[in-house]
Amino acid sequence: LKPGDKIKPTIDCFTWAGCVLMANVEEGGLKDDYARIEEMCLNGELYDVSASDAVKEAKKAAIVVDPFTTGAVLAAEISSRGYAVVCVYSASLSELEKVVSLVPKGLELHFDAIIGQKEGFSEDMQAIYTAGEVLKVAQEQNLDVVACMAGAETGVQLADRLAEKLSLRGNGSDGTEARRNKYDMCEKLRAYVDPARPGEKTRAVMQCKATAYEPVVSEWLKEWNPVPFKVIVKPVESAGSDDVKLCLSEEEVKAHCELILGKENGLGVQNEGVLVQEFLEGKEYVCDTVSRDGVSKCVAIWEYHKEAVNGHSAPIVYFGQKTLVVEEEENSEELKAIIEYQKVVLQALDIKNGPAHAEIKMVKGEPCLVEVGARCHGAEGCWRAVARESHGYDQVTSTADAFLDAAAFDALPLVPQPHKAFPRVVFIVSFESGVLKECNKAMVEEIMNFKSFRDMELFVEPGKMVMPTTDCFTFVGNVRMCHEDEKVVQAEYDRIRVMEKSGFLVFES
Repeated sequence: LKPGDKIKPTIDCFTWAGCVLMANVEEGGLKDDYARIEEMCLNGELYDVSASDAVKEAKKAAIVVDPFTTGAVLAAEISSRGYAVVCVYSASLSELEKVVSLVPKGLELHFDAIIGQKEGFSEDMQAIYTAGEVLKVAQEQNLDVVACMAGAETGVQLADRLAEKLSLRGNGSDGTEARRNKYDMCEKLRAYVDPARPGEKTRAVMQCKATAYEPVVSEWLKEWNPVPFKVIVKPVESAGSDDVKLCLSEEEVKAHCELILGKENGLGVQNEGVLVQEFLEGKEYVCDTVSRDGVSKCVAIWEYHKEAVNGHSAPIVYFGQKTLVVEEEENSEELKAIIEYQKVVLQALDIKNGPAHAEIKMVKGEPCLVEVGARCHGAEGCWRAVARESHGYDQVTSTADAFLDAAAFDALPLVPQPHKAFPRVVFIVSFESGVLKECNKAMVEEIMNFKSFRDMELFVEPGKMVMPTTDCFTFVGNVRMCHEDEKVVQAEYDRIRVMEKSGFLVFES
């Protein structure tokens, strides 16, 4: 410390006021000197702090680790509530250009501090280093850091470790790998025994993980011998259906394993492992939850519209999504089972705090986890406004409540309440490749005049190459819709599907 610095209570090695090096030939004298320094620290005589220099009340702050996609929206929500936002990146600042495009266009973001990583650190050392940087920023800017949360999939593990180092609400470092690694996730779920059903196994997908096709994958396939042969192959860590493929032969499995391994995925991370799983046939749902101290609220159930197009032999390409409410649907018992199963998933993976975005399939009348992310629903939060129009809240606001406003979280219903309006998100799909001349102006205008139209975003640009949509990173754009009459929403949704194949994209000749 030097004159003019703000002084705060010491809580760890990063907040010491200084140090004294001591040595004495007489141990008794050393002990006396040590005790005298402790006395001066306790009674305050070591520091001259005048009343005029009293520390102002600190501004409350929250950490968002990797504020990309919906995580950027979460950071903006926290900032709008009057909190300082400390942006932490799980990678070095030099690597961030890979993910800049994952921040929603037009979103106003303000960070009070930005902290990147030093290269070469272990995961635990990253957390220790980052904790020190956060405390340094907090001291310099007079911040009271009260929360730490993951913004994107890549930030889950550092957020877990960092929250633990700073003694903040979180899910802990123990088991964090299973909240990110899809293989560990399903194996931990399989091993979990639900206290409510002590004699029953928890349903989890059959799977195999490897860093090369031979010998692990080939031997596992021979032992399993699926009939008919339907096997899903995907990266161990990624998102957005990136390189997910249904393979119908061993040759296809081998070729796709070799394609994935060593490739940089859609989140800018190199694939070090491949996951081979049973193909789950059935309707797919999303169960979005938010938890605080082990109490979980289901804030949305979404039904996906996915199809097998553009080279996929399974329904992997997203076309759209709509919200469901248990008491409004004919399959209400199925939806109740999904919600209860998601509670088991949260318990198995120790997700006690914050958001979770789970993809679950109903397979022969039984829920089975595809995967779950310990972060908010993705798609850059494009679904937020229409979800709020229907229900009055969304997963982003609920996540902020869980960490920053206990009373608001407690007031949230346990499950989504009846629709006030019917939200829908359309993902515009390309079926062709070529250099884009323009998007059909008449069709764009027609969409913007829909009764259910709320907003639209196009990701493609004239003069740039457009490829057939195969995952969430190759959409043409999206349309957000909402209307009190569900039939209006459905008719206009169907009209967009017709447009996609009727010249919505105009290519250069």
